[in-house]
Amino acid sequence: MEGKHIMLISVWGNINSGKSLFSTVMGRILADSGKRTLIIYAGLQSNDTPCFYPDEREMVSMGNLWQMDLDDDEMLKYMMATEKDNLAYLTYSPGENIYSYPVFTKYNIVNVLSRLSSFFEYIIVDCSSDLNGGVITLTALEMSDRVIRLMGSSGKAWLYFAANLPMISDSRFNLGSHICVLSDIMSAEAAEVYEKSYENILYRLYHDEKIYQAYLEGQLMHNAGSKYEDMVKKIIAENICSEIKLSGKKKELKAKKPIKKETIKKEKEKVDRENKKRKIGIFKRKEEESDGRYDE
Repeated sequence: MEGKHIMLISVWGNINSGKSLFSTVMGRILADSGKRTLIIYAGLQSNDTPCFYPDEREMVSMGNLWQMDLDDDEMLKYMMATEKDNLAYLTYSPGENIYSYPVFTKYNIVNVLSRLSSFFEYIIVDCSSDLNGGVITLTALEMSDRVIRLMGSSGKAWLYFAANLPMISDSRFNLGSHICVLSDIMSAEAAEVYEKSYENILYRLYHDEKIYQAYLEGQLMHNAGSKYEDMVKKIIAENICSEIKLSGKKKELKAKKPIKKETIKKEKEKVDRENKKRKIGIFKRKEEESDGRYDE
């Protein structure tokens, strides 16, 4: 990824941590800001890209893309377009599984990712939770400029990371630089307990009915006006692309009227009276608390 303003981003986490949702919303936000963006949905199990792009009737599988040394025109045939001019994605076709293609090699994956960087400014890899069979995921985690780690606030999620983090503890994965997010927090979950357990949480993503409804309706390509999207923007702006503008209304500055001297004098006398009452109240409380005695 050298020589160009190109960033490879991996979104990784436990099962049901919201990786695909986060990747899709992040890709849309970057595309809306004018950035040429590609999302790679690397997970074969429970591939829910048809839910994100329900209008697409014929999804082209990216399976063969990682097997052959293709020229640029051939590579473009595997990319799926979206209604956003700056956003495309790669995915598997519905019904495919781990036996649909031979095992991918790291060499071919590195080659494809490097070639794709000539078309896009940002490449987002929606990683698989299964590190054992996820060569694309492992390669992306190693190559990425940023890794966003989504961590669920449940015992099952905690056990997932206890078992899988040692698998990528090698220095080339640079675990210390991961952007850790406590993800899809439900109101009944003990978020504080797991946040202390993980120790390195930087952001919180709460379960949001607006974004969940947009997912169910296949409307993730449109801003749902949710707090979830606001937090994704914040994560992007602070770690990936500072050009992303955070939502929020600016307060209008009104011209101040000149203050009369009489008004200042009255306000000062009022403050003095309030301070005097406050001091008397403090001393009285101290006397009551210390049985008639107080220490200065």
